[in-house]
Amino acid sequence: PRLNRVREAQLVQPAIRLHHHRAQPSPGPHRSRHRGAALEDALDRIGRHAIHDLSSSLDRAAEAHATIMGREMAAETDATGLDRATLRPETCTYLEDADRIDAAAHAVALRVADEWRAEVEALLEEHDILVAPAATGEAPPASSTGDPTPGRPWSLMGLPTVSVPFACGPAGLPVGLQVIGALGCDDLVLTVGDLVSASSMPE
Repeated sequence: PRLNRVREAQLVQPAIRLHHHRAQPSPGPHRSRHRGAALEDALDRIGRHAIHDLSSSLDRAAEAHATIMGREMAAETDATGLDRATLRPETCTYLEDADRIDAAAHAVALRVADEWRAEVEALLEEHDILVAPAATGEAPPASSTGDPTPGRPWSLMGLPTVSVPFACGPAGLPVGLQVIGALGCDDLVLTVGDLVSASSMPE
């Protein structure tokens, strides 16, 4: 879901404030179901025209980011003369995989990045803020930082992005939402992120 203009956050407020008007529920699936129904209602009032399916572009951009980052990290590691034997085993494995990325694959990824940049810049000409999932589910166990894929498309462009807790998943752990803005709009992104976080999660 994406807001057409920041002022439309006022339409979403009833949805993300819904649980404050109820007795505080224990964390569980029922909270997510209430939140989902309220968000659907808010999106109807904003207008379904404000929702664009970027899934195909997001997947391609995420893959391009992984390819570019891997090849360039491996090249930079070698250029600096860093001894890979001093790195963590997980990092060494990552770099070994990155060594297999050839120049042709890197060039394709750079072209995909240019196409993605043009698509998103066009969207941000029309819209103040983009909103996207921050992860594939609720927060992972402490032993993991989770799947980085949802954040890759925005990292590829270097856009100001903030991830905020928006709801709770079945285990009672937070579900994150990314608020993304145009280059130079850091203050706006932080303001909207603060609004979403303060309005959607209990104190």
